[in-house]
Amino acid sequence: MDQMKRMIFLMMIMALLCGAFAAGDAAAAESAAAVTGTVISVDDRFGDVTVSVTPGDLEAAGIHADDVVTVSINGREMDMPVVTSLDGLEWGNLACQISGNNVVLVCYSASFALASGISVLDELDQQVLNERAAQPATVTISLKDRKAYQGGQGLRLGTLAMLNLNAPQLRAFLDTMTIAAFYAQAKQAEEISEDFVRIISRSIQDVIYYDSTSEMLLALEDGLIDGIALNESVADYVTAFNDRLIKVREFPQAPEDPDSAESFLYNLSQNDFAFMLMEENAGLCGEINAVLADMRAEGTLAELVRKYISEADPQSLNPVEITRFDGAQTIRVAVTGDLPPMDYIREDGTPAGFSTAVLAEIGKRMERNIELVQTANIGRTMALSSGQVDAVFWTRCRNYLNETLRKDPSEVKFETAGGQDTRVVERLFRFIQGKANQFSPEGVAEGDHPAGTIISDAYYSDPYVFLIRRPDGDSD
Repeated sequence: MDQMKRMIFLMMIMALLCGAFAAGDAAAAESAAAVTGTVISVDDRFGDVTVSVTPGDLEAAGIHADDVVTVSINGREMDMPVVTSLDGLEWGNLACQISGNNVVLVCYSASFALASGISVLDELDQQVLNERAAQPATVTISLKDRKAYQGGQGLRLGTLAMLNLNAPQLRAFLDTMTIAAFYAQAKQAEEISEDFVRIISRSIQDVIYYDSTSEMLLALEDGLIDGIALNESVADYVTAFNDRLIKVREFPQAPEDPDSAESFLYNLSQNDFAFMLMEENAGLCGEINAVLADMRAEGTLAELVRKYISEADPQSLNPVEITRFDGAQTIRVAVTGDLPPMDYIREDGTPAGFSTAVLAEIGKRMERNIELVQTANIGRTMALSSGQVDAVFWTRCRNYLNETLRKDPSEVKFETAGGQDTRVVERLFRFIQGKANQFSPEGVAEGDHPAGTIISDAYYSDPYVFLIRRPDGDSD
């Protein structure tokens, strides 16, 4: 019996020792799950940091995709997931990406890094680090939590078809919004709204196109999409009738100083609207441009925008009478009613508001008859190419973006709470110019302007904003 007890006791001791050794081995493995290297390069445009650590080094250290690691660069520590793809990564978050034969530290929203001026990636600029130390910055990547990263669901954004807006362009607009928000925060110590954070904290998973605004709003309320990208005047009109939706706007107001960073960002945030015609109607397009130039110079265009858009009562948008000229040529213009109050059609089917006011003024100055033809948004191209109409009232364009993009960074007054930060604004310009095709008039035209069409000068500009559902329990 005593012998049996001694055997049991010895077995217990052995089990405890084995457990201790196993725990020690596990602890040793965890403590060994680290790898050290140096900063090789920093992308001038996006701020991504390539390090000398390889995917094989991570594998040897027991670090795999979806683990969360602590990255230390010259003593500064940051926690981030290890990923092989940026899909689902929340916007603005750092990640340690395994990319081919390299390991790259990335910030998924480049604008997050560019705009803050004090962001992690901006501080990792290799040149600056090398100025501070006689050798390249040391990088240590150590395991923090195994398989702790679950990924995230991307943002499903709706937008109106025929706005010539593809996914890269929508991403470029969202980046511009992020830059504007973080610039305002850096300069004026303003808090970024929670509504805006709900938009920028997620990457774009899908862009869903809708044929009508009403269809798109229904999808938003039913939860089929997370937000709508559209023009501010339309968002104001919608929220005037629907308190379940919130407008998210983080753009600076129209600035007085044309050389300020606010002016630069404001220009990038704008959507210009113009007429679309067939190339064979270039003569008519030239006449319209001449009239618009006169209306702009005289202040007439600005007054119509003020009266029928910016200060209009959504409850009482009435039609403006269009003068008839006996024996004069008739210009048939397609309107949709999908961008109220800019393009508005009342319940009785009568066009009203800004479109009628602008077209009435153009017709009067040209001494031509104007006929408004109600056309489904998606059917405007066919109506134009088939000759049913001579012009489409609105299409998106970017008339003045080339001038903005040609600006030298040194000409822009980019200020933060700490004063001028030339390096940040230079990064900002590299980033924006890297997306020049999305922002440029040519890039916009590639969206869905059909072959053989031409665009008039713009008659109206409106910043892009987002509509989201009001969170449960929120109130004004």
